Amino acid sequence: MSSDEYSNTIDKISEFTGIASSILKQMNYSQKELERKLEIFENRNENYQLEIQLLENKAKDITKNQVNSQYFILKGSWKGWEQTLFDNAHSIGFDEKHSENLETFNKIQLNDFLLFAQNDSTPKKYTGSSIFGYGQVTNKFEKNSKDNSDTLRLEFEPIFISDKDSDLILLSDKTSVKEGISILDNSELLNEAKMKINESWNNSYVQKKYLLVKKNQEFNLEKNNVLKYSISNACPFSQRLGKGTNVIFYSNKNSFKIFGKGTISKREFIDSTNELSLEFVNFDVCSSISDPKNITGNILSEIIIDEMKGLDFSEQITPIDKSTFEMIFPKTFSDSKLSILNDKNLKEGVSKITSKLLIPDEKILEIINHLISGRHILLTGPVGTGKTSIGMMIPEIFGDDESKYIAEEFTATNDWTTQDVIGGIVPKMNNEKDVMFDIQYGCVTETVLQNWENGVRQGKRANSLRKDRDRNIQSVKGIWLVIDEFNRADIDKSFGQLFTALRTKKLKIPTNIAEKPYLDLKIPEDYRIIGTLNTSDKHHLFELSDALKSRFAHVEIGIPSKEQKVQEMFFALKSASQEIEYNFEEYFELDEIKKSIIKKDENFYNAIDSCYEILSLVRIFKGFGTAILKLIYQNILGGVVTNMKYYNSVDYEKLIDSAIVSNLLPLIENLAKTDLEIVNSLVNKTTIQLIEKIHEENNIERYAESFKKLLKTISQESQYDKILQSNRIELKEICVEIDPIIQNNVNYGDFHLKNTVRELKEMLANTIF
Repeated sequence: MSSDEYSNTIDKISEFTGIASSILKQMNYSQKELERKLEIFENRNENYQLEIQLLENKAKDITKNQVNSQYFILKGSWKGWEQTLFDNAHSIGFDEKHSENLETFNKIQLNDFLLFAQNDSTPKKYTGSSIFGYGQVTNKFEKNSKDNSDTLRLEFEPIFISDKDSDLILLSDKTSVKEGISILDNSELLNEAKMKINESWNNSYVQKKYLLVKKNQEFNLEKNNVLKYSISNACPFSQRLGKGTNVIFYSNKNSFKIFGKGTISKREFIDSTNELSLEFVNFDVCSSISDPKNITGNILSEIIIDEMKGLDFSEQITPIDKSTFEMIFPKTFSDSKLSILNDKNLKEGVSKITSKLLIPDEKILEIINHLISGRHILLTGPVGTGKTSIGMMIPEIFGDDESKYIAEEFTATNDWTTQDVIGGIVPKMNNEKDVMFDIQYGCVTETVLQNWENGVRQGKRANSLRKDRDRNIQSVKGIWLVIDEFNRADIDKSFGQLFTALRTKKLKIPTNIAEKPYLDLKIPEDYRIIGTLNTSDKHHLFELSDALKSRFAHVEIGIPSKEQKVQEMFFALKSASQEIEYNFEEYFELDEIKKSIIKKDENFYNAIDSCYEILSLVRIFKGFGTAILKLIYQNILGGVVTNMKYYNSVDYEKLIDSAIVSNLLPLIENLAKTDLEIVNSLVNKTTIQLIEKIHEENNIERYAESFKKLLKTISQESQYDKILQSNRIELKEICVEIDPIIQNNVNYGDFHLKNTVRELKEMLANTIF
């Protein structure tokens, strides 16, 4: 390990914590320990505040226990301090011709304390002659100079600089501290300084490089985005505005707006006005997308505002740390293709999805393969199979340990047009209630813009802070788009321009600039769209346009098989119970390892088992995913809670009946009448009688497709031709053979579901075909 590497790590931690590097070095941490702490600060994980507190406590102990350190005092005009404190070198020089200077210089050792004192001459930063801060000596050396002046050089690191008069140590005439540097031999003053260092001065370390400044004047940007800005020297914290300090300009009048950021390249004190003249080179402004010269400011997200709740915005200048600075203005990076996942992230990502959804690992890997290869995804399958949940969770697998991808969800409707996807000009009402026309971006443009720094169409990519699906604050590398129920929209009318843009990698977005109706917006290399499409029939896919099918990889998400009954019941009950604030431990437990339900109450288990079986018999004719079973279970759980509180008992038969009528029957209203008749017979346990009736009426061929679905489900497809060709006696024999098979495959117990039977009867009466 090189000394440069160690010093660089120390300096980075100092930037985050505000603790002086000289004190951090005295903590004697190894390089490995320092890197671990730095990782915590950079990622802002849950130990962030705790680590800072531990370091601050250790810093206090170091300053308290430095009994062998000497105390020197350096007194001069504020004008002189302006140059000394705000020169990045933090150095002072002495002429060795003066024996007194040489004597003092020879006494000074590394890590000795240096008290900063302002004299009475004007201009002054503080009230009167006073000690306003301190630092530690980091280096001393002799320097060759042509005129032999200031050959003795001291370098120091500021540890504390007062922001208010109440933190000063006032120097009276009696203390007789002379100009220049001298050893502090006044015992009364020395004790007061030690007390300040160990108490009030030790509670606030210099955060010398990151500030929020309230914008109170118009920006006047010169060539190369040079910004000149003046601020009163009397303003609290103005002494922190030094060369190399990073500044964010903001306003919090109506909403919290950020106007830009920059690093101070030049600082000049103006005696006549008691102001600081600041200069920023390559100032980074928050521009309007339609007019880069229009500095409108960006409204800060609620997440970041919430994270900054502890800051005091009452003054014009607010000190912040590096992590807060980067939270507001995240690190930028170059646009690049979607990275291939490492083993750890891939396995953890797949595991996270399969812990919440009943979906095979292979299906997730298939989706990931398409995304890595540059394709957008169209997830198809029956209602409730988790397509939208998969679409929202898949992006979170990508990225790295520091930042991930997330998706924003939009639901398509039948009245969508290009305006909803790309954008367009729409009428809006201003504050004076006058109608005006403005640009409104569609879902694709809106999400693409969020991937670029400051939401502008050119420049670099930038991380941002968002909440993930578990409501945890996450550093986000990219925003993707999930379009739910894709097939609700008129595909060609809504997505025609998008298909062209996906090929060219550029969106043509509308503007309100005269003679320039469109601007090009580059689609990031790692941007992906995931669409979902509800269908229980693969033939529906042929109705989609070739343009859509060629640009989106089709991945089918099916319903779980009957062999996965135990796992499906587990996932549905787990998800349903999370929706209700109640402890169900006397009814069931969930085995997370085996993905199964541990019975606690026999009646409860029989009820949820019967619900599964009823859903299974409906699945013979129309596919429904686990989400429908979850809704049914939510009804059962809610009923358990209310029944116990009101009756102190549970009528499971009524609960099942209500749950099926409310959640399942409305979904099968459009089934073919022949399918409905068989569903009705299965619920009433009269399927054999229905077969015999249809056979007697010589109507078998009309029910052919419905019978084939039923026989396939119970693995008796070969019986169809026999039924078709059988006479009455032969049919009786066939029915005797398949009846127990049907009962075994479709068995929802001994519950009598009166309302379900009645609703099915009404459906049949109202269904013509």
